[in-house]
Amino acid sequence: MTVTKTASVVQASVPATVDYKIVVQNSKGKGALYRATLADVLYGPDGKRTYARHWNLGTLRDGEEVTVTY
Repeated sequence: MTVTKTASVVQASVPATVDYKIVVQNSKGKGALYRATLADVLYGPDGKRTYARHWNLGTLRDGEEVTVTY
């Protein structure tokens, strides 16, 4: 499985809007992933958790790719 996350900006100051794209790819030849979930946690400059999201991806078939944007 490969997970890649990209942001719409490299650096931001408050207040700012940042869009994220996360691509989850189930490696071909590895079989299905069952009950797959994705969690993304964002931390502030002080190291404290500022935001968290969770997604239920369900079953990812062999070689399947899922894209989540928020």
